[in-house]
Amino acid sequence: MGEDREHLVLYTKRYIQYHSNVDYFIYGHRHIELDLQLTKRARMIILGDWIQQFTYVVFDGDKLYMDNYIEGETNP
Repeated sequence: MGEDREHLVLYTKRYIQYHSNVDYFIYGHRHIELDLQLTKRARMIILGDWIQQFTYVVFDGDKLYMDNYIEGETNP
C-alpha cells in the first residue's frame, strides 16, 4: 500500500510522537515484509509471513535483523 497508506506505519509514526523512548516496533500477522527506520532511534519491522516468505527477526543482544528460514540450513 505504500508507507503513506500502510495503517501500521501511520499508527507507529503517531505512537512515537508520544513515546520516543521505544527502539523497536515489531509486528506480525500482516503478510507483508517491511524494515523501516522511522527516526534515528526507532525502527519498525513487519515480519512478513511463515507460509510463503519464511521471514523472522533475530535480536543478538546488540543488532536486530530480519532473516529467512531455509529448510535444511541453520545459522550459527
